[in-house]
Amino acid sequence: AEAGTSPVSATATTNVTRIPVLTIQKNGPATLSAGQAITYTISVKNISQANAIASVITDAIPASILNPTWVTSTTGTATVTAGATGTGSALSVTGNLGGNPADEILITISGTVNPAATADISNSTTVTPAEPGTTPKTAGPVITTITKTPSVSLTKTGPANANAGETVTYLIDAVNNGPSNATALVITDVVPAELTGVTWA
Repeated sequence: AEAGTSPVSATATTNVTRIPVLTIQKNGPATLSAGQAITYTISVKNISQANAIASVITDAIPASILNPTWVTSTTGTATVTAGATGTGSALSVTGNLGGNPADEILITISGTVNPAATADISNSTTVTPAEPGTTPKTAGPVITTITKTPSVSLTKTGPANANAGETVTYLIDAVNNGPSNATALVITDVVPAELTGVTWA
């Protein structure tokens, strides 16, 4: 501070950008039988004070889930602007989440496991914020172990009485009540020695 000098001032401007921070959770069954109904629930929240506008939630629903559908609901001031309901394997939901702990987007996915399925099902869901500087978040994968549990019933009908030399016909009916496919099913019948010229079809 030399004598005779004048003070000098400077001003700096800093632009502050609020970046939203989203969380995503996904729940689904640990074990199912092939042919059973399957349901996933997805929750997306904003845990920051910055608004998240036009965030996109996506899910590639596995092909082993038949006839998938989804529905959405919201809490707080959250809104869904596109894809609130849908069908098919390419889920895409666009929504807004304010900087409010009560804001939440909920998605329920429903479908049926292919009755022929044998492999476990793995499924994840991702939310991608639109704001610069944010990163996508993924929930999962949720792994569902698939078992095969067919329920086969067998009935056999035939005449109560028959005369010697008459043709006798038996009807055997095998029915699979599901939910899983019954593969390599073997039906056996011990034909009495009194029957000759036996054929079956």
